[in-house]
Amino acid sequence: MQKDFILPDIGEGIVECEVIEWKVKEGDRIEEDQIVVDVSTDKAIVEIPSMYNGRITKLHYAEGDTARVHEPLFVIELEGQESLSAIESSSTQESPAATESHTEEAAGEVVEESEVADMPGSHSQANPQSVSGNSQKVL
Repeated sequence: MQKDFILPDIGEGIVECEVIEWKVKEGDRIEEDQIVVDVSTDKAIVEIPSMYNGRITKLHYAEGDTARVHEPLFVIELEGQESLSAIESSSTQESPAATESHTEEAAGEVVEESEVADMPGSHSQANPQSVSGNSQKVL
């Protein structure tokens, strides 16, 4: 199965980068975590590793070209059922950022003031009676 490798976010606010050096060529076999290409942003040179085992079938950019974040960087022919399973599981798992957003969405629940004081990172010095006249606090 062929899969486009999408250039991931490589820094906050970075929307494009320059392809500095391909570490592979079309037809090369690569392994998961092998460095495929070096790219340069206005802030740093970044090594981009492969997420899969397989064979490179197409490089979308030449060295010196500008690649866009969230666009295909290269195409890989995946090897074996293990690689296919890795893709399926990675597409169903949530990233830590997605988990954080779910936590923030659920933050409207009512908790006891003592629970808030026990929460990591909580520095609440509020008087429980000062919050709507009762001992509960809405987060």
